[in-house]
Order: sequence, then structure tokens, then C-alpha cells
Amino acid sequence: MKVKSLERKNVDSHIILYAKYWYKRTDVITDMKVLVGERCARDPERVSISNIVSVLTTITYPFMNTKDNFESFLRDCFRRSENYPSSKIANPIISPLENLKFGVKEIIESMLAILGSILVYDDNHNEIVKLDEPDYSILPKRPEEK
Repeated sequence: MKVKSLERKNVDSHIILYAKYWYKRTDVITDMKVLVGERCARDPERVSISNIVSVLTTITYPFMNTKDNFESFLRDCFRRSENYPSSKIANPIISPLENLKFGVKEIIESMLAILGSILVYDDNHNEIVKLDEPDYSILPKRPEEK
């Protein structure tokens, strides 16, 4: 993978821009592997589901305001799944995120929804969250709506 040497305002920019629909979405897991790979200078094929959730958790947590809000958010994500295999979560040897195919995508999409709703500018047009410009060599631009 070719790693770009760009000066960045925020290494999380492209994930937040993706959450705000600046990039075309195909499959959220595949797209996130590309974005997390770009963020961490890693080949997308080597990005695991656990890597994606870890990065999204790191980015999303500060916008959740409190630890209780974040824990409630995760509990709600798991509760929404009817196929929750609790026996796999309890097994400390198995990485739960690699084995739970049911709700990981929903958890990722829920964290992206939170990131998509954050304010980048305040009412006076002051930048609250500094973001880089979109880079359409990472993922294609979202098609214009008609």
C-alpha cells in the first residue's frame, strides 16, 4: 500500500467525512477497512473487524459525552440483535468481534451515525472539529442526488 505523506489536521477526517456521506458507500465493512487502513497506514486486507470497532470507538467516545452514554449505546446495539450469542462474548480466548457477524455491522453503522451527526462548525461559522478536505483517491465521491 502506498502511504501518503500529507499534512493533516485530523487523522480521523476521512472516517468522519464518510460518516457525513462525503464518500460513496458500497459495503460499510469494506469501506471501513479502506478508511481504517488509510488512517493507520495498513493494507485494508490486514484490517480486522476488531480494528474497525477499536478505531471507531476511539473516535466516537469523546462525542458521547459520558462513559454511561457510551456503555448504554453498546448495550442497546447488542440488545437490538435477536441472534445475540452470549456464549461467544463470555469466552475470553475468542475475539468476540471477529466471531459475531450479527450485530457488528449495526454497531459500526451506529457509531458512524453518531459521527455523522457531530457539528463541524458552530453558529458563528467557527470550526469546532478540524477536518481535512475529502480525498477521493481513498474512496470515490458520493454521487450527486438528482
